[in-house]
Amino acid sequence: MTAHVAEQQLINPSGIARLAGVAPSTVSNWRIRDKSFPQPVNENAARPLFSVAKVTAWLKSKNIEVVNRPQAFVLADTIRGAVPVDRFVEVLLPLLCAEHWVRRSGTSLIHMVTNSSRKMHSQGGTFDVSPVITAAAQELTRSSPLVSSAIRGSLELVRQAWGDTPKLEHVCAVIADISDLSQAAEDIIEATARNAKSPLNVHSAPRAFARFLDGILPPGGRSFADLACGFGRTLLTASETRPGARLVGNDVNKPALEAAACQLFLRDLSADLDIADILQSEDGSSYDRVVLHPPFGLRVSETHALRPWLFGAPPKGQADLLWPQAAFEQLTEEGYAAVVLPTAALTRGGKAREVWARMIARGAIEAVISLPGNSQLNTALPVSVLVLRAHSESRGVLMMRLPDTRAFSNRHTNTTEEQQWEAYASAIQILSTWRDGGSGTTNMSVEVPTEKLLAPDALPTPQSWLAALSPLSKDRADQVAKKVQEDIAALENTIRAWEAPPSPQDLSPQVDAVPLRPVSELMLCIPRGSYTKPKDSDAADSATTHKVYTLSSLRSGEPEMFPVQTTRSTKPVIAERGDVLVANVGRKIITLVCRDEGGAEVDRNLGLVRPPKNAWDADFVAQQLMADHNQAMLSGATVQRVDIRQLLVPALPIEEQRAASEIFRQFTRFAEEAKAAAERADQYMSAVRNALASGSFTIATAPDGGRAQETTQEQAQVASAE
Repeated sequence: MTAHVAEQQLINPSGIARLAGVAPSTVSNWRIRDKSFPQPVNENAARPLFSVAKVTAWLKSKNIEVVNRPQAFVLADTIRGAVPVDRFVEVLLPLLCAEHWVRRSGTSLIHMVTNSSRKMHSQGGTFDVSPVITAAAQELTRSSPLVSSAIRGSLELVRQAWGDTPKLEHVCAVIADISDLSQAAEDIIEATARNAKSPLNVHSAPRAFARFLDGILPPGGRSFADLACGFGRTLLTASETRPGARLVGNDVNKPALEAAACQLFLRDLSADLDIADILQSEDGSSYDRVVLHPPFGLRVSETHALRPWLFGAPPKGQADLLWPQAAFEQLTEEGYAAVVLPTAALTRGGKAREVWARMIARGAIEAVISLPGNSQLNTALPVSVLVLRAHSESRGVLMMRLPDTRAFSNRHTNTTEEQQWEAYASAIQILSTWRDGGSGTTNMSVEVPTEKLLAPDALPTPQSWLAALSPLSKDRADQVAKKVQEDIAALENTIRAWEAPPSPQDLSPQVDAVPLRPVSELMLCIPRGSYTKPKDSDAADSATTHKVYTLSSLRSGEPEMFPVQTTRSTKPVIAERGDVLVANVGRKIITLVCRDEGGAEVDRNLGLVRPPKNAWDADFVAQQLMADHNQAMLSGATVQRVDIRQLLVPALPIEEQRAASEIFRQFTRFAEEAKAAAERADQYMSAVRNALASGSFTIATAPDGGRAQETTQEQAQVASAE
C-alpha cells in the first residue's frame, strides 16, 4: 500500500483509541490539552475524523506504541467520511468478492490494470479499475447472481460518492494487501452489526449464538435451511459442522441476502439463496434442519392472517406465534428446528396459550431453552429458543434455563466469544444427553411431562418448572436441612440476647423556646461533594483506588472503594471523623456520622456538615437534620432537592445534646437488633418454604404426635420424607 493511499485514510476517536491501545477518554484528553494533536479534517464536531497518517506520526512523536490494526479496519478507514458507516457492508463486501474473482487467475484488481494506466497514475494522473470490477459482475451473473448484483450496486454507490476521483483505486490498493478476504468480510459485518445506530444490526447474530443455534440441532441432515438468514452467519457455521449438506437461506431484505451471498462466495461455498417472506405463503419445501432467528415484534398482516396455520392463527400484533409454525411446516419427517423468540411470547394467554397447547399436544416442541438478557446484539431483551421436532415422542419437554452469568454481559464489557460459547456448550451437552436417553435433570434443566404442560394454568417457560420439578439430591437435601437448623439456632440466640428497648428520659418543657438556626450560620457546610465516578473506560486508566462516601454508604455506614479521579476541576472534599454526611433519597433526608479516621472523599451526590467539636454533638446534629421541619424543606415537582445550608437545628447546650444523642444511639442499637432478628426469621421461613415445596421434606413432630417443643438444634429439624 502506497504512502499516498495511506494519507487518504480517516479515523474516528474510538479508532484512535484502538490504534494507541488506550481508553477513548485518553484521546479526548489529548485533544483538549495538547495543541499539537492533529485537527479534524471535517467540520462535524459531533463526529470528527482525523488523518490516520497524521495521527500515527503524532503518536510516534510522543513515543506511544502504535497497535497494528486489523485489515478490515484499515479498509474501513479508507472509505470513512465518504460513505455512511451503515453502508460499509454494501460497498466493501462486493469489492472483496471482485478481488476474490480476480485472484482465481493469480492476480489482483490493481494488477489487472494495464502498465500504461499505472504509469499514468505514477505521473499524477488517474486510472480506472471499474471496468475490471464490471467484468467480474458480468462473469458472475449466472453462477452467483446475488454476488453479481451486489458488485453492481457497490459500483453505483462508489460513483455517487466519489465521481471520477481515484478513491476506488485507493480502496483496491488496500484490498490487494489483505491476505484473508473472507475474514476481513466477517470482521466488517461484525463491526457494523455491533453499531447500535446501524439498521443492519437486526440482520446479524453474535458468533457464539449462531454456533449455539446450529449446535442444539442433532448432527447430520442432508439439508440445512436458515429461513431468515440475514448476513448468513448460521449458514457459514453449518458449512463447517455439516459438510456435504445442502445450504438454503431465505430473507426478505435483499442487501442482507447479498451480504450473505458475498460471504459464502469468499469461502467458495454454494447455497440456495432466495428473497422470500416465509409468512406469506407455503412453497412446499422441506428440510432436515431449520434455523429461524426472526425480527421480534412484527405485526400480523391481513395476508399473513389469511394463510391457514397448522396450530392456529394468533391475534393481530402477535406474529411471534407464527414463526414456530412456519418452521415446523418446512421440516422433513425426521426434521428438527431451532426458533428464537422473545421469552415474553411464551407467557401470553388467550389464543396464544391455545397455540402452545396444540404444539405441545402434537409433540412438536422438544425443548425450551431460556437465555438471560444481553445474549443478543444491541438489546437486553431476554429470549428463548424453541427446539422443534417433526416426529412425536412419548417423552415430555426438556425445560432449560441458562444462568445469568458474566458471559451474557453487554457489548461494552470484556466478555469474549469463547466465554459465551462455554455457557452455550453446557446447554448443548445437556440436550444431547437427554436425547440419548439420559436424565434431563440438572441444576438448570428438567423434563416436564406433557400432561402437566397441558394444564390450564401451565406456561411453557423453564422458569416456572425448574424449582417445582427438580428433585433434590441427598447432598442437597442435607444442605437444606442443615441450613434450616442453623437459621433456627441463630434466631434463638438473637431472641435470648435481645435487650428490652430503653425508656427515654421525660421531656421537660422549656420556659423560653430554643431558637432554630440555619446550619450555614453555626457550622461548616459544603452542599456538594467532589467525587465523580469515572466511566468504565476511564477506570481502566486508573491503577489506584481510594475510599469514597456514596449514597450506598449512608445505608451501610462504610465508604466504598473507587478508582482515583484523575481529572478534576475542583478541590476534593475529604471527610473527617465526626462529619455529618447529608443526602436526600427520594422524598426523605438521610444522614450519616463519619466514624472513619478520615481520608475518604465525598461523592458529588452528598453534602457535608462539619460541626465544631466543642459546641455540637455529631449524632445530635445528624438526627436534627432529619427532623420533620427539615423534611418539609424538600422541594421540586419530580426531582426532590434540598438546600443543606438552610436546614435548621436547635441551639441546645452541649450537655443536653449528648443526653439526647445517647437516647438516639440506644434506640438505634435496638432497631439494628430487631432488623437482624427479622432477617433471621425471613431466612428461616425461606428455607422451610423451599424445602417443603420440593416435596422431599416434612416438618418433624414429637413422638407423641404433637410439634416438638424443645428448641435444641437436634429436635428443631426438618426431616426427610422418605
